[in-house]
Amino acid sequence: MRKILLMVILALGGLALQAGEIDFSGISFLRYRNFIEGGSQDGIDAFDVNRVYFNVKSKIGDRSRFRFTTDINRVTGENRYLRTRVKYAWFGYKPIGSEGEFKFGLIPTPFIGMEDGNWKHRFAYQSVSDQEGWLDSADFGASWSGKGGNFSYTAFVANGEGYGGSPAGTGEVAGALLTYKSEGGLSLSLYGQDGRENSGGGDVQRGRLIGNLTYLGDNWMIAGSYGSGEGFGGVANTDIDGWWLYGSVDYATDWDLFWRVRQTSIDDPTAGTGEVEETAWILGVAHQMDRNLRLSLDLQSTSFDNAIGVDPADQVVLFAHVEVKF
Repeated sequence: MRKILLMVILALGGLALQAGEIDFSGISFLRYRNFIEGGSQDGIDAFDVNRVYFNVKSKIGDRSRFRFTTDINRVTGENRYLRTRVKYAWFGYKPIGSEGEFKFGLIPTPFIGMEDGNWKHRFAYQSVSDQEGWLDSADFGASWSGKGGNFSYTAFVANGEGYGGSPAGTGEVAGALLTYKSEGGLSLSLYGQDGRENSGGGDVQRGRLIGNLTYLGDNWMIAGSYGSGEGFGGVANTDIDGWWLYGSVDYATDWDLFWRVRQTSIDDPTAGTGEVEETAWILGVAHQMDRNLRLSLDLQSTSFDNAIGVDPADQVVLFAHVEVKF
């Protein structure tokens, strides 16, 4: 079913490319990583390609558009090869007289994009909800986005397997993001989703509830989120909760400091380890060389606290990140 849906969307996209304005673009995230402290990884350092995205966007008249995006990333594990996947393949339509937009296909989910857009440091780090597997950044489904006054919203239904597929199987999920933005730069967002995942041995509930408070100033921003959920990692009765704070400040022309601190807790009754708590912080400096080139140097520290006292090794890692737009 997933392959059939993708073929339909690509066919619609082919018609869009013939009929409308076409824009080609791309962005790559490159990095250098050095484990200053990391147990068995002490002293390991390497250059790598973190992500490469190729975008094709087409505008069809005044109310329709199409987007196709590929995602190249490094597969973790024994082989560690670079793989290419389709991340977005959606058709969008804005009805006459409406401020809303309907999207169908391989669509973005709303919360991760909202956080990435506010922090503006995706080239260095994914948002916590993406990095830690709370949410999928894209999925096969349909969505409706709209706004009225100071409120904006996105509601969606999707397969629940993400754009990379899920080793636990397929399911269904429905979710929504509601955001209120004040005139002074303060915004409050609430995201919720629910659904079930077929994990092979039975259905797993996949509920998530996350709140976010953000302030965007003239040359600085600060934000915080708190969330909780169940069915983490496709395992029934697994609970997750956590909070994260992040921000940045422009302290000179084309220079900024950025930071993030987070703490998450996972309770997996099947693992026999009890509750595992992970705490991490990031501190870095970024420089915009020109409109298509951005660099950062940053430090990340991660520590673990296991309820039964068997903790993974703490990590301190030095990163250099490069963002190239083309």
